[in-house]
Amino acid sequence: MAKNRLSEESSLYLKQHAEQPVYWWPWCEEAFEEARRLDRPVIVSIGYSSCHWCHVMAHECFDDDYIADLMNRHFICIKVDREERPDVDQVYMEAIQMLNQQGGWPLNVFCLPDKRPFTGGTYFPPEDKGQGLVPWPHLLMRISESYRQDREPLLANAEAIANNLDYLSNNVLESDEAWDPGVLTRAATTIVETLDSKFGGFGGAPKFPPSQIMGFLYAVSAVSVNDEPSELNLKIEESLKLTVHALTRSGLFDHISGGFFRYSVDAEWRIPHFEKMLYDNALLVETLSKLWSQYRQPSIKIAVEKTVSWLLEHFQPDSGRFAAALDADSAEGEGAYYLWTEQQVKESVSATVADEFCEGFSIRGKDPLNLYPWGVTDDDYAEFQYALSDLAEIRSSRSAPARDDKSVVSWNALMARALVVAGHVFQRTDWISTGRNVLDWLWKNAWNGECLASVYYEGVGATGVGNLDDYANLASAELQLAFITPLYESDQEQHWERAEQLVDTIIPKFWDEENGGFCFAESPLGDGLKTRKKEWFDNAVPSGNSTMMQVLSLLSVRFQKSKYEEITARLRDAFQDKARRIPNGVAFGLEGLTWESNGVVQLKIGSEVSLEKLRNELAKASWKPLLVELSDAVQADEIQLCKGSVCLAASSNIGEIVSQV
Repeated sequence: MAKNRLSEESSLYLKQHAEQPVYWWPWCEEAFEEARRLDRPVIVSIGYSSCHWCHVMAHECFDDDYIADLMNRHFICIKVDREERPDVDQVYMEAIQMLNQQGGWPLNVFCLPDKRPFTGGTYFPPEDKGQGLVPWPHLLMRISESYRQDREPLLANAEAIANNLDYLSNNVLESDEAWDPGVLTRAATTIVETLDSKFGGFGGAPKFPPSQIMGFLYAVSAVSVNDEPSELNLKIEESLKLTVHALTRSGLFDHISGGFFRYSVDAEWRIPHFEKMLYDNALLVETLSKLWSQYRQPSIKIAVEKTVSWLLEHFQPDSGRFAAALDADSAEGEGAYYLWTEQQVKESVSATVADEFCEGFSIRGKDPLNLYPWGVTDDDYAEFQYALSDLAEIRSSRSAPARDDKSVVSWNALMARALVVAGHVFQRTDWISTGRNVLDWLWKNAWNGECLASVYYEGVGATGVGNLDDYANLASAELQLAFITPLYESDQEQHWERAEQLVDTIIPKFWDEENGGFCFAESPLGDGLKTRKKEWFDNAVPSGNSTMMQVLSLLSVRFQKSKYEEITARLRDAFQDKARRIPNGVAFGLEGLTWESNGVVQLKIGSEVSLEKLRNELAKASWKPLLVELSDAVQADEIQLCKGSVCLAASSNIGEIVSQV
């Protein structure tokens, strides 16, 4: 019976489409069987609940009875939540990027009944708006007619796309040359040359928060500190400080309650796309915390503390887990929840600061505007916190954007890792405890003893087959906690065991023995996707291969002659080639290689060493991955520092030892 089949789905995004006149199917084999039975092409429409343009196309096209009738009569229509099925999204996104040189959401892909894509795009309007975009109804009829009357070009397209996808996933480009650590500084040099020297960030609009790039540049500068900073280090410092200013003093940051928006549509970081994603905020909390340890800029601390407070207060559906996203739209429209007119501000804050506040935050005139305190000094910004609190109270009465309460396993792992790193940097043991609680929640609710789920829904539980990102991010978070556990608690071995168990599960599930590299989906594919994608390049989140490069680099500290040595070497070779060609695309993996090449620091501490004094001394130092272990190899009141395979003499002078970290 023809009908919309989304009403029973758990995904908020799918539920948002459940009342439409389109006969949507969820992603399932039955939908493709129906396409084969009726000999129809398939529309796979992919998006997510907080996506503004997904909402626009849904309202303009999928809510329209005439357009829905065209879709129902000529196609089998499938809706996919990209956060629920990132494996499906990745394959089809790469196919569309291959065809159009760009991608995004909504992603609308036309496929054969065997799942192979043959064409598609992103947003399509319902009619010709003079923007060069093909109207959706015209495209529907054009493809339907081609499928019925002249199918061969579509079949040829599908075959060519499938072959290219296979080639891109299997062509690792491992280097024939021996590993050269110099590739890391050359990669950093290439990246800083792309700095926007006026507004920060790397490249032009639209601008996304460059968390992975900043983390890599920070690592390069942190391992090459000397009395006379090199030209590269000076350029890195300029790049990082300017980009930090852009992140914390622009429209990308929610100055009222904390949290970062998805991206800026302009080069000045003035106008954001207003959705808030857990992964962006997790990555920024971690990266900004590391940068604060180096530069001690007050704006960084305010941004991190506000963001963590907002996440803990407003982004936890229940204890132990975090939600996925906050919508860009509210009842009044996109971004309306966050915008202010000059009159609204002056009616809300103290008259003694109203004019100064409006000037500093770029709020002038009758049009609603986003707060943009680019030129506000740190001292003035601190003084304006009272005015921001007044605005927060007024804003609380507005219609708030909807929150997607599903929990994505990989993103929760990113958040746990961020809380551990930030808690260590800022000496916030409560943040570390929260990070540990998230990890415990994931082990209890998403791990069944053999494999991970990918998402969790209240009332449904954990579901979906875990992908590489789920496993790798969880392993990475466990390692970050394992490294510093003796400073705060006593269960270090548990976190080592979890990390090792995950890696030992990852290798047989995801490692491509023939070509090298980790695949995104486990083998064999369970639902007939024709390509088993291998993601090398970082996107909004680090690629699984980048994360595994970091994980394996850190694990080598525990296993000096590691059982993972061969895989680590092959992965390192692959990143060496990519670092030469597209260093900004693999920055997260290069960060791990930077720490490894310099030698990860170990602190062996005796049983009577003052942990409080040691924590206080470490809080004065710049962050580095630091393995702390209780050891019988040193005297009870002594500490020994080792870097790579070189160990210094043990000493009871904590300050002296830490100064050499």
